[in-house]
Amino acid sequence: MDKYGKLVFLLITFVLFGATIQVAYSETSEEFYMLSLINKERQAQGLPTLSMNSALSSAAKSHSQDMINRSYFNHINPDGLTPSDRARNSGYNFIALGENICGNPSIDAGHTSLMNSIAHRNNILNPSFKEVGIGIVDGGPYGKMITQLFGTQVGGTTPSSEIPQEAEGKPDILIESIDVSGKAEVGNQITMKITLTNKGKKNAGNFVFAVFDGNPDNGKLLGKSSINSLYVGYKVTATLIWTPQTSGEYTIYFVSDYGNAVIEENEGNNISTYNLSISGPSQGTSSGNTVNNPSVQEQRESYKPDLSISSNDLSYQSTIYVNSSSNVYFRIKNIGQSAAYNIPMKVYLNGNLKSSSTIPQILPSSFNDFNVFLTFTSPGEYLIEAKVDPENTIQEISEMNNIVTLRFKVIERNTNSINTTKTVDSPKDIDLLIYPYYIMPEELVNGDLFIRAKIKNKGNSIVEEANVSFYERDMNSSDRLIEKISITLGPDEIIEKEITFSPFSREGEIIVVIDEENKIKESDEGNNIATKIFSVKALDMNASYIDDQIV
Repeated sequence: MDKYGKLVFLLITFVLFGATIQVAYSETSEEFYMLSLINKERQAQGLPTLSMNSALSSAAKSHSQDMINRSYFNHINPDGLTPSDRARNSGYNFIALGENICGNPSIDAGHTSLMNSIAHRNNILNPSFKEVGIGIVDGGPYGKMITQLFGTQVGGTTPSSEIPQEAEGKPDILIESIDVSGKAEVGNQITMKITLTNKGKKNAGNFVFAVFDGNPDNGKLLGKSSINSLYVGYKVTATLIWTPQTSGEYTIYFVSDYGNAVIEENEGNNISTYNLSISGPSQGTSSGNTVNNPSVQEQRESYKPDLSISSNDLSYQSTIYVNSSSNVYFRIKNIGQSAAYNIPMKVYLNGNLKSSSTIPQILPSSFNDFNVFLTFTSPGEYLIEAKVDPENTIQEISEMNNIVTLRFKVIERNTNSINTTKTVDSPKDIDLLIYPYYIMPEELVNGDLFIRAKIKNKGNSIVEEANVSFYERDMNSSDRLIEKISITLGPDEIIEKEITFSPFSREGEIIVVIDEENKIKESDEGNNIATKIFSVKALDMNASYIDDQIV
């Protein structure tokens, strides 16, 4: 079986009525569904259809995952690799190549946005392209990250993965298996894993899987999720996490095609049930009934997220001065087996809450960078504590690696000692500054932000190689480094710098920091940071975010 026949876990979360359903698709489902949309557009224009190329798909999926992991949205990654580099590295020797990227929680809406963009539509309808690789990864600020890598190679084609061939007939969606685990008592989580398959002769698309406490006609809906596609012979696994609030006997109904949106060969096999006896909460050391599938007991225990933060993942300035701004970076990793969602993050300074925010999600084997700006008005010893999920609201493999502490000293700036390679006669010689009205954001037609920022040297000495950092802060107070530049300023000189980037949120702040490392001795360091609020109208979670093509 090739890589497209393997089941991998791409988690999509739907939170309804206090329950969470996670859906794990077979790798081909969403990619092949998007391929079908592409080929419909090409057929309508009289163009030959594209085949799915496994080498291009590997490069595309790696790029989608990398954009999520490293928080960027661009055809060129932070290492400088282009789509051409990624295609060659995957073994694809091309004579024509093009790439589309977009972010959208919906495959259909993402495709529509691509078709509404001239540059991306040209890639989709380019008659020179014979093959495509599609990589769709759940996560990131847009819900899904999508990369389409189009190409034509020298000397024929490499092995491709085609959509399963459909015979005449209808789909037949049924529930293949139900695994239930957890302590069956009030207040404890019950985990249900349900595997659906298509045993029919035709691919199924756009149906709803739902779970009820009691008969679907009058029972309580515990959760549901929309499934874009399920190809013949393929499977999708849904995970429901449910916490019963009262004791008693329960019959849980699982409905594979709720609402009968799909015309099937057999409509009588769409419902399965599972009986549960829920006891009252445990007293002392006594325990309630335990529902287990012994063959998957160990997998059940390990199929959780494991959020980790350690001193090895901290970044901060070695020397911190009074009345100067300092930036402390934290990296939160998920070393577990499932995704974590809505992760609380709190930072305390000497026991007082300094920053509180929520990280939307961290996928398995991924991470999220978090940082806080601090300004200290007096010298002394300080203690910073960073706590991930401090109230333990997320079930993890281990809660022991969720806290990290950092102790450091804040000192008065000594005019006889300066942490820089440059020497100046007096701190009055240099005063770098930026004001909020010096920051001018402008929205571009594609949703990007164009930023003009003015930096001034109010002093009477030249400044060489001063660093200026640009950050985006979203509405959860999470900061993301956009770009760091180096400038040279003469006495009483003002320069204007320009950057363009794709914002990760619709509303937020632009933060500009001068001399973040405090390497330059200044007469006034209180004017080295300025912020400007932005609001991007084009960025809507129901719209696509698309970069320019590269051919």
